[in-house]
Amino acid sequence: TESFHKISSFLVHDMKNLVSSISLVLQNAEGNIEKPEFQKDLLTTLLNTVEKMKDLIEKLSTLPKELEIKKISVDINQLITEVLDSTKAGTIKGLELSTDLNDLPQIQVDSEYVKKVLINLTLNAIQSLPGGKGRIEVSSYTKDGYVNVGFLDNGMGMTEEFIRNQLFKPF
Repeated sequence: TESFHKISSFLVHDMKNLVSSISLVLQNAEGNIEKPEFQKDLLTTLLNTVEKMKDLIEKLSTLPKELEIKKISVDINQLITEVLDSTKAGTIKGLELSTDLNDLPQIQVDSEYVKKVLINLTLNAIQSLPGGKGRIEVSSYTKDGYVNVGFLDNGMGMTEEFIRNQLFKPF
């Protein structure tokens, strides 16, 4: 049952992120729905989100016994850009998004898992902003021989109690 709880926790988390993406684009629809470019963007977002939901369902139906990590050489800046585009963070009214993406070497990672982490960071930053209004800064840089990604927002932050009792506990 512990394995089932872990799997269901991750499933709920991924589904929550997909629903958040749809929610963000629908919030942005107010005042923009008449614009043809927004309509096209809305359709693309909905189609991509449905595809991600289908992929998630497919992965669950063929769940391997071991976690499979498929490392490939990737440009972390490209992954960051793809995530910011897919979450529509740059189009949210009242949200100022800035990026400082430095020239970096390619890294060996499982791009799908790294994208999930970046999506989580982006959506968490957006959700932490009071009324969805504020600033998010995303950066990439090297330090001590490592490639780093930074997310900074001016949201409400986490309480000491949350950090102590909940931060690294799945749901």
